Amino acid sequence: MSEQRKRIFISLYQTYLPKLTNARIIEYERETVEIHLSRRSLVLDMHLDDMSPGIPWNLYYLVLSFGSILLVSRVWF
Repeated sequence: MSEQRKRIFISLYQTYLPKLTNARIIEYERETVEIHLSRRSLVLDMHLDDMSPGIPWNLYYLVLSFGSILLVSRVWF
């Protein structure tokens, strides 16, 4: 196992697996070293998945930035 791969494995094993298990997002069986998604992860996936056909976030923030600049410049001058 390469050194970088070993560091990633240790980080995953010591840090992220316990946190995800405590948050009940995954089910981790230490004896068999098996990881399964829990039912709660499906709810999380539903909230993270953007199903709305709205405008892209980068365009939204671009328009918001220009609008803010125009507003500040009108008030300032």
